[in-house]
Amino acid sequence: MRWGTALTAIEQDGAGVTAVLEGEHGPASLRAAYLVGCDGANSTVRGLLGLDFVDLGFTSDWLVMD
Repeated sequence: MRWGTALTAIEQDGAGVTAVLEGEHGPASLRAAYLVGCDGANSTVRGLLGLDFVDLGFTSDWLVMD
């Protein structure tokens, strides 16, 4: 984890995924086999992938993993 760094794009292909980041030192990218979106209900990962999230209105704490 690096504070002050934002995920700005996700690029997928048959060999894996590239995460495009923007931070205080400018843009960077990371290449990996998988990207796990564990970034909460207002997920940047889910938004960049265009995945829907239906809020069922529960008042308890939940862990959502896409």
